[in-house]
Amino acid sequence: MITFTWGIARRGVIAATAKVVNGGPKSFHTGMNGRGREERSKERKRKEKKEGKKEKVLFTEHVSLVAGHIRAEYHGVTPLVWDDMMRRWTQDTLRDSGLGDLVEPVVWVYADDISRLIPHYVWFMYGKVFPRVWVAGAFKGAYGETAVVPDLRKSYDNHVAWLKVLHSTRAVQQFQAVVLTGWSRYDHFAVLCELLPVSIPSLILNLLLISEERKLNEAGPLPQVFHKWTNSLSCTHSRFKITHESLVQDRYQWELSSCSFPGSNMYSIMASYMSLRARVKDMFSELTDKQGWLTPYNVRHNFSSPWRLMTSFFSFQANGEHLIRELKDFRDLVTSVMTQYYDNHTINEWIEQKVDPLMVKMLYLERSVNSLTARSTWPRRPFE
Repeated sequence: MITFTWGIARRGVIAATAKVVNGGPKSFHTGMNGRGREERSKERKRKEKKEGKKEKVLFTEHVSLVAGHIRAEYHGVTPLVWDDMMRRWTQDTLRDSGLGDLVEPVVWVYADDISRLIPHYVWFMYGKVFPRVWVAGAFKGAYGETAVVPDLRKSYDNHVAWLKVLHSTRAVQQFQAVVLTGWSRYDHFAVLCELLPVSIPSLILNLLLISEERKLNEAGPLPQVFHKWTNSLSCTHSRFKITHESLVQDRYQWELSSCSFPGSNMYSIMASYMSLRARVKDMFSELTDKQGWLTPYNVRHNFSSPWRLMTSFFSFQANGEHLIRELKDFRDLVTSVMTQYYDNHTINEWIEQKVDPLMVKMLYLERSVNSLTARSTWPRRPFE
């Protein structure tokens, strides 16, 4: 159970804002998109119910406390907050909250149908309450909780959609800037999603797109963006040419691993991982589900055909033992490459989440095959 208190928030603010002072950034993002969904202690909930406080009031109080502290302690620094907790408020409620004098909203949408998710009246309301409005897309960490590389097409289309909204929405008169978010987890309890080294191509692509925003029109994608992109990634081989159409066909662009950008070796690692994962998945599904000799029933009763098992396990996709050796070698390779970018905690976590489950499946197959093929006599059906 998590009890979110001002004491915890204050310690976090002090730690995070240490880099803001002494000529640092003039805007500080405080988050705040999950306060209404925080799990709170029973005592806290009883107190809130007794005081008759609603979610909007609780959100306003908490944001005001954090933002007020930042403004008081770090002069000239403007607190930013995610806007989604305020989108469905009325203009009067938002104005009366006093947040317009304390924070600036960051309107986030990570899809390409922004107008559906952010109706025009939201822009009008924010324009009446806040002095400036920011918007946010995502270059990673928004298209799959367990993704290993960014979906380049979705990320690119997301930022194209944002630029078109900013060009067409007159209500966004207070527009300040585009924020490129790059989550590494969906929340504190989630596993790792895309790592930063393999997300460099997505980051550069969308930075280039935003820098060319004045040239964007209804005609479609900008060819010069993709040309600058491949040059920036040091993709020097002549056959390497990416267009928006090629993003549609291959949204991950695995050929980027042959370029020379910082993180390209990690991109190659992820390409190998995806191949290994697919092979393990296919073998496990084929042997334990599609075929009829290594199902959970066979393993549970230790009853199967040794000849069928030997043929399947040692012939399917080269053979199972070879795939196990590949996984062991891959584990060592991942450790070696990731050491260039991460500490041991992150490396071990990624391996435990991605590589170890594959090894568990393969060792289960190997152990089950060895057990079932060791028998030379079998019980009569039905089994007891």
